[in-house]
Amino acid sequence: MKRIIYCVHALMLALSLVGCTKPAEHASDPTEAPTEAPTEEPTEEPTEEPTEEPTPEPVVGIPDYCVELDTKGSNKYDVDFDGVDDQIDFVWAAANEYGDKNYEITVTTAAGAKHILEPGLCYDLYAWLVDCDPTDGRMEILISYVFDSDDWCSFALCLNEDKTGFKSFSSGVEISSEIVSLFTSEGGFPIFDRTDILGTSRISGFMTIDAEGFTVISDEYLYLGASSLELKRDITLNLVKEDGTVGEEITLEKGDKIAPYSTDNSSFVKVKLSDGRLGVMGVELVNTDTEWGIYVNGVLQDLIADIPYAD
Repeated sequence: MKRIIYCVHALMLALSLVGCTKPAEHASDPTEAPTEAPTEEPTEEPTEEPTEEPTPEPVVGIPDYCVELDTKGSNKYDVDFDGVDDQIDFVWAAANEYGDKNYEITVTTAAGAKHILEPGLCYDLYAWLVDCDPTDGRMEILISYVFDSDDWCSFALCLNEDKTGFKSFSSGVEISSEIVSLFTSEGGFPIFDRTDILGTSRISGFMTIDAEGFTVISDEYLYLGASSLELKRDITLNLVKEDGTVGEEITLEKGDKIAPYSTDNSSFVKVKLSDGRLGVMGVELVNTDTEWGIYVNGVLQDLIADIPYAD
């Protein structure tokens, strides 16, 4: 009997211990922390400095661009590269009895810049739109016309830097009709001019338009169809080397022939000798109230040969 009571007591003791002990699988459960309430306050102080504007892309033109304009009506081209066509109008009065016309040329940009050019009476007029400097964001209008017995005049119309108006430049050169095929932004446009050095002759070269107006790009002009000259006296000159530099000095004798080859139209002239070599001589142009003359290597050119001047 005592054994039974002892067993019952032991069983009750074991059950009481089980009820007081926490299960092992829950011993390491983390305690959930309360979620922090959201805040409407900014995490950083706002800055008062404005956001930096993106750098605008530079306005660029069209390298080697050249197109002939219609001189009998209106032309629409984007001269200032603002994405809107501008207008170039040619208006002329009825021709007079000699076939001369009096032109009025009006250029108007979509932004409101306007320029009117009146070349005066002429019997041939040509015009082109070119881009001499593709980095400046504007084109140039070239106009060339003949008047008064084969004398030529050329104009260039250019937008100013802020594109609010036009500048006009003029020159006594003739712009070649080959401009469309020969023009390059770097090499300029072909022109014809005239010289009286070693005879009145037509010469050809290349020019461009910059802030100063018509500017020669060629180092020298080439003579076109110049007459060969027979020397009336001995002259000295320097030969031109194959690399274009000045070589040895030689003397040509009376009766030898030379043909004008090229000139800068102010300080030198190159001539072709009868054997095909090139020689160069210095030039001085004198034009005062009391004297007019062209000196070649210090000698008045009329004493060197019979010089054919234009009438």
